[in-house]
Amino acid sequence: MTINYLVQIAVKSDKKTIKQFYRRQHYSASFMEFDTVYFIKHNEIIIASVIISQFKQCNVQHFLHALVVDKQYQNCGLATQLLNYHHIHAQQIICFAAKQLKELYLNANYNLASSEQLNETNLLRYQQYRKSKSDLQLFIKQL
Repeated sequence: MTINYLVQIAVKSDKKTIKQFYRRQHYSASFMEFDTVYFIKHNEIIIASVIISQFKQCNVQHFLHALVVDKQYQNCGLATQLLNYHHIHAQQIICFAAKQLKELYLNANYNLASSEQLNETNLLRYQQYRKSKSDLQLFIKQL
């Protein structure tokens, strides 16, 4: 069942509530200097969120991470809604995801990619993540 909710762009005053959401979901997420956070609320409670990090001010390849949907709201299209909603100025958005999420990302117009397509900052991050999660796949969305 797909339900369309309003996607909101976080402002500084939302940070504490977003961190609480991630803690409730048993997910460790932190904010960096050049992050854009998108979230969805239901009855004034955050039920889904994603972080897109730039890392450096002129980085044209942004990193999507911390895509989390509350278990009660999974399979309602919220992850896809967040993946398709972005108001950032980037040439590409990249993400690393487990193989079982391949269909989700492909349906959101991401393409399977290789590490050769990553800039230096994101390549180092990808190599670090793969040390503990060897089944990660790399996805890129051209904007």
